[in-house]
Amino acid sequence: MPLPKGSELFLDEAFQAIKSKGIVHFYQFAPRSKPFKQVVAKIKEAAEEHGREVKIIEKRIVRSVAATKVQVVIDFEVE
Repeated sequence: MPLPKGSELFLDEAFQAIKSKGIVHFYQFAPRSKPFKQVVAKIKEAAEEHGREVKIIEKRIVRSVAATKVQVVIDFEVE
């Protein structure tokens, strides 16, 4: 999922496409102060809606995009 803006809109499709197990590479824009909190919450909320469990494999800041905003990437496994 390479497009950070609006990528959360495609989480439903990602969970539906993964039949048993899979890994999602998820980009998102986030506030610099707490870059992963909201993004991980969105992922976990979508997983719960689909009755799936997720395991965060890696999370990192990709780049700065504004004074108060960064682009992050989170790799997570869907079970």
